[in-house]
Amino acid sequence: GRRVYASVLTFHDKLPQDSLDKMAGMHVELDKSDTIWVPKCLCVVSHWPFHDAYKEFLKQLYRLSVSTSRIPLERLICNFMHEVPLPPEGLIRVQYTIADKTVYIQRCPTNKLPASRVSMEVLFTLLDKENLTLLFTCILLEQKILVFSEKISVLTVVTETLLTLIFPFKWDHVYVPVLPLQLLEFLSAPTPFVIGVHPGSLAHRREEFLKAAACPDDAVVVDLDHNRIRMPSHEVPLLPERPRKKLREHLDMYADVFDGSRKSLVMVDLAFPMAPTPEESDAKVETKWNGQQLQYSFLRVFLSMLQRYREYLVMPTAEDPQPDILFRKDKFLEHSPKESRRFLNQFLDTSMFGIFVEHRIFEGSKDSEHVFFDEAIDAKSNRSALRFSKKPTPFLDDKLKAVTRTHVVVSPNDDGLSQTSYAYATFPRMEPCLFCEPREIRSLVTGELQNRKSDTASVGKSTLGSLQRLQNLGSFDATASSKLSASKQANTTTNQQMRETVYGTWFLLHMIVIAEGDKSDARDQMELVFHILTRMRDEDLQPDAASYMAVLEACGRAGQPDRALLVLDGMQARGLRPDASVFGTIMKAVASSPGEQLPSFQSSSPLARRSPSTSR
Repeated sequence: GRRVYASVLTFHDKLPQDSLDKMAGMHVELDKSDTIWVPKCLCVVSHWPFHDAYKEFLKQLYRLSVSTSRIPLERLICNFMHEVPLPPEGLIRVQYTIADKTVYIQRCPTNKLPASRVSMEVLFTLLDKENLTLLFTCILLEQKILVFSEKISVLTVVTETLLTLIFPFKWDHVYVPVLPLQLLEFLSAPTPFVIGVHPGSLAHRREEFLKAAACPDDAVVVDLDHNRIRMPSHEVPLLPERPRKKLREHLDMYADVFDGSRKSLVMVDLAFPMAPTPEESDAKVETKWNGQQLQYSFLRVFLSMLQRYREYLVMPTAEDPQPDILFRKDKFLEHSPKESRRFLNQFLDTSMFGIFVEHRIFEGSKDSEHVFFDEAIDAKSNRSALRFSKKPTPFLDDKLKAVTRTHVVVSPNDDGLSQTSYAYATFPRMEPCLFCEPREIRSLVTGELQNRKSDTASVGKSTLGSLQRLQNLGSFDATASSKLSASKQANTTTNQQMRETVYGTWFLLHMIVIAEGDKSDARDQMELVFHILTRMRDEDLQPDAASYMAVLEACGRAGQPDRALLVLDGMQARGLRPDASVFGTIMKAVASSPGEQLPSFQSSSPLARRSPSTSR
């Protein structure tokens, strides 16, 4: 499933008089002169990690609640939630203003390194370069990583930064930036994870916290408050010497911000930090920080180690459209420097590398991230003095993708308001009558797709976004494949694809229905889901990977992990290769249904067949 991000502003507010009166009616002894303060919080939940924008919105919303405003809070919320469009990747940025603050929301062009949505500087302030290099190595080798700090706001920032630095690879295992203390048993999971924990009352007693959390010995424990890393009981190979040395040099050049005094942590949890005293301003040490160059320094590690990886990919052919081996690991290691082999031998077996190779082979020509990485390798080789012929890098050199325009968000709607100003004694309950119908806002992403004629021409056909079905074997030459000789057969194929797309859309929408109902209703709905799967089989239609994933997630929400295993068997019978995300979804289904009885289950050929390290 997609990640969900939350930004929270916590504050204390006076308990309203009507609540005090209720407490008095419950025989609670209160002095009429007492002022009772209660904690409240404002929260923004989104699939998009625009943390800085959410933080500023919540801050200004709170500020307006303690002052007089021309617009009620309900209209400000409506404006932010419904009238701020999602910016496209590049081309356009969105300018949003609330009160006297203006924030810019934008997404990086597809031919640039994806910019971090959080302040990357926080991680480099808390850990020195030795520990940073060590932590980077651990996440590349998919270790279990527990990050803890008594400052809860740094956990998401640090874990998000870690995942940004491993581009072009993606973390496809358990990821929980802030794990509630009631769910510490998740730390005993047998799979890799990146989990952040706020120790609560044991914040100042590190060993007691680790003992209470039953932290496994095979986990990497990162203490952000004291710049410490406890390595797992098993040995973890180090990053090869040459890229490790180069990375440390670049950390000195672009990220010399480590704060051993931990003064930067004092006010990190405050939404409105206090201004520094004159003494603190005078004592401020000059630091070096260049986030963009720093990101490229981490990318250089992969550009160096995997410079010739394309030579060892096993591309599908018409005779063998789904080869058992996708990457010739043994040959790649044979031609790698000896000092790198120990690390690479383990890295090439990770899920992140396996998924990277799989997507590169089957979707590489469409995936901008793979095109970016391949051309970045070429650009690095072009800078070599020993190379006389330069490889073209048209994707990297395309200036048309840059952000050149600004979309200004419309001001909050003030039509139909009966008052000229709004003031609040405490943060108010929302009044439904003060909300308004959202105005129609043009989708910037749709506009981007319509204007990119070159991309449309290269595809040669319209698509259905995330429901696009013609995605198999998309990045190799299929001219050798058998062609349809008759238009009748072509029409039959198109009709079948359309029917499969309709069924796939039904599965995705039905999963939302199951998610919003209770568990008993979800179980009834699952009967319908499997009835539709049976109908597709009878009609000789093929569910795609997205449909199977929707059914797997629905099995987890309905508390039926045994059926998730049946779906996995169906995928294998259809010739679909389950990847790490499939197995991760099945594990979530099992974990969310601890009381269910599971049939015996043994993993056989799919994992071995998928592994890039398998050799014939």
